[in-house]
Order: sequence, then C-alpha cells, then structure tokens
Amino acid sequence: MENIERNRSTQAILIRRNKIKENLRELLHSRKMTITELGKQAHIPYSTVYNYLKGNIPKKDNLLAMAKVLKCEPDDIDPSYLQVVKVTKGFSTVEDAKVFSNNLEMLMARKGVSNTQLTQALDVSPTAIGAWLRGVQPTNVNLFKLAEYFNVQPDDLIKPDLADRFRELSPSDGAVYNIGRHIPKDLPPSDQEKIIAFIEFIKSQNKA
Repeated sequence: MENIERNRSTQAILIRRNKIKENLRELLHSRKMTITELGKQAHIPYSTVYNYLKGNIPKKDNLLAMAKVLKCEPDDIDPSYLQVVKVTKGFSTVEDAKVFSNNLEMLMARKGVSNTQLTQALDVSPTAIGAWLRGVQPTNVNLFKLAEYFNVQPDDLIKPDLADRFRELSPSDGAVYNIGRHIPKDLPPSDQEKIIAFIEFIKSQNKA
C-alpha cells in the first residue's frame, strides 16, 4: 500500500514537472530566445536552465528571474507558484495556523504515518514536524513536499473544509481526485477523461 501511495504521489510530481517543461519551452519559442540567452539575462547557469527544460522544478528566486526576463507571470512557468503565494498569505492569523496544524494532523492520521515516518519521507528534522503540528509555517520547499506527499494542492493545507472533503472520499478515491487536479486544463476533455479512466483502471487492478 505504501508503494502504491508513493507511486501516486510520483505521478502528480511528474505531471507538474512536465507542465513546467512544456510552459518554459513554449515561452522560449514565442520569445525567440535561446537557453543561453535566458540564462545570461536571468543570471542562471546554462546547465540549470537546461535541466528545467528536462523537468527540474525551479527554485523561487530562479523562477522569478526567468519570469522577469520572459515578461510573464511566474505561474505561466510553474502553475503551482500561486498555490505557495496563497499559503504564505494564509498564515497571517492564529486561526490560519491552527487550520494548517489540524489539516496536517488529519492527513497524517488518514495516511497512517507517524512523526518519525513523515520525517524520513520528507527528509526533514523531527523538530520541524513538531513545529508544523503546532502551526509554525513551513518553508516554501517543505510546503511543496507536504502537498506532494499527501496528494493535495499547497493551498489545500490552509482550507478549513479539507477534512470534510476527505471524509467524503475513500483513501483511493481521494488519491484519484487529487491527481486529477494536476492534469493540465489545456488538454482536450477527451484526453483528460482518458487519464482519469486510466487511473480508475489502476485503482480497480489494485483491488483485484
């Protein structure tokens, strides 16, 4: 079961990486700009930009630098960027921090993972997990790690109704739902339906 959960999380990450790769490629083409030119103007090594075109996820500073050079919004490159901005703004009150800690506790219980297991899965310190459960805001990198590990969007982590939504879904249905949210919306509806159908097929095979 743990391997199945990990594979589902990996699928969501791959979808996100493919979207970044496609967006960056299209932006370079439309701006008639080469990798070398983008790297020089954004002050990013050629190899780093090249790796983004291979699917690596840009760090925030590099993402903002590339967006400035390409004259676009950061989420035009990485659609998940605005999710982090929403979460960062969301931690402005004590209540928001409480919602986050409650959601994290709920997700851990639902997935059946302990503090130690989450520490190992995310490669963070036990102190960090304890702080998050008290409502301390994670770094942007760790927000993405949490979201990817639990198959949710980063901004879901501060939504008061997250527990209610998950209560209506079985663990496997919840995974399908969340992976579906990562499917690029510019795909034709027929292709989106094929992806969902394939996920449903895999889910039925696991039950067999």
